[in-house]
Amino acid sequence: MWLGNLTRVKEILFGNNSFTVQIPSSLSYLKDLNFLGLKENNIGGKILNFLTNLTKLTSFFLSNNQLSSFGEFQFSNSLEVLALSNNKLYGSIPKSLSNLAKLTYLDISSNDLTGMVDIDMFKKLKKLETLDLNANLLHGKMNNFHSIILENFAKGNRLRTLAFNGNQLEGLLPKSLVNCINLEVLNLGNNKINDSFPYWLEALPKLQVFVLRSNKLHGPIEIYETSGMNMFYGKILEVLGTLKFLRGLNFSHNRLTDHIPSSLANLSVLESLDLSSNMLTREIPMRLTSLTFLAVLNLSQNLLTRPIPQGKKFNAFQNVSYNGNLGLCGFPLSMKCSTNELPSPPPPPSIFEKDNDSMFASGFGWKGVLMGYGCGLVIGIAMDILCLKQENLTGL
Repeated sequence: MWLGNLTRVKEILFGNNSFTVQIPSSLSYLKDLNFLGLKENNIGGKILNFLTNLTKLTSFFLSNNQLSSFGEFQFSNSLEVLALSNNKLYGSIPKSLSNLAKLTYLDISSNDLTGMVDIDMFKKLKKLETLDLNANLLHGKMNNFHSIILENFAKGNRLRTLAFNGNQLEGLLPKSLVNCINLEVLNLGNNKINDSFPYWLEALPKLQVFVLRSNKLHGPIEIYETSGMNMFYGKILEVLGTLKFLRGLNFSHNRLTDHIPSSLANLSVLESLDLSSNMLTREIPMRLTSLTFLAVLNLSQNLLTRPIPQGKKFNAFQNVSYNGNLGLCGFPLSMKCSTNELPSPPPPPSIFEKDNDSMFASGFGWKGVLMGYGCGLVIGIAMDILCLKQENLTGL
């Protein structure tokens, strides 16, 4: 094929087309090639072994195609980014992946991979930042991953994204995850994990997305916040207001009681708040009107009372945000407030809120936070972060 004559080319981008052929073997002549983008085509067959000849290849994007087999799968050891998501790859994860010592990003999600996740496979991947195995048919004991995290992602590791959503993993959550202090996204939803809430994750100060929905989690969580179809209960604590980077919070369909903490007003970049279908009482804190980025609000099906706060973003929310709270009154509901019902003045910041920056920096701010349980996506908007990160890479 004529591509083999382009011996000096360094980048090839043929994404978003309708190519139906296999990967041309003539690419093996392109010794200077460092970027190969073939995503979103109809390329089928197997991943050919000739790619091991491309000793300068650092990024290979083949997502959203029709690949069915890894073949012999001997990629160049120079690879740093490998994206093979949304294909039809079947069988077990090839052990040759462990030879890619420079790999920082690995995405083989949304395929038909089966079998046990081989713990020894990732031992050499010391530079790995993103590992996405979502939406496959992999199985194994989650506590077996303790050795992966402990040995390969020890203190000082670079792991930022760990995604095993939609597989058949079971057992206990590996406590060695506390070593991943750079972790921003942890998605273990839709598996068979059988454990109590991992309150020890307070040691992960950079965690933004935490999903444990649709597992077999159980039991009370002492004094910590709760969330989800996992049968937890409790109340929302003021400490939640320390998560300054939180963009979406979903604690819907649980048994949360007591009041909505006014410290949620400290979440200055919050875009979505869903506390629906709980047993929350008292008034909606007036201080929440200061959330200037809030675009989605759902407080329906609770036991909230008194006038709905007015002003700023709150003037845009409709009835659906408040339905099922028989004690609420005022716009936009048809129930008018009596003349002696006035909104409670915002309380002064508590000692806790004044000190929350230093407490968050010390890691305390994660205590009691359950992002990711339940019917709703635990960090609805925040899950977009994961998609955006993948899209930014695969879109190159």
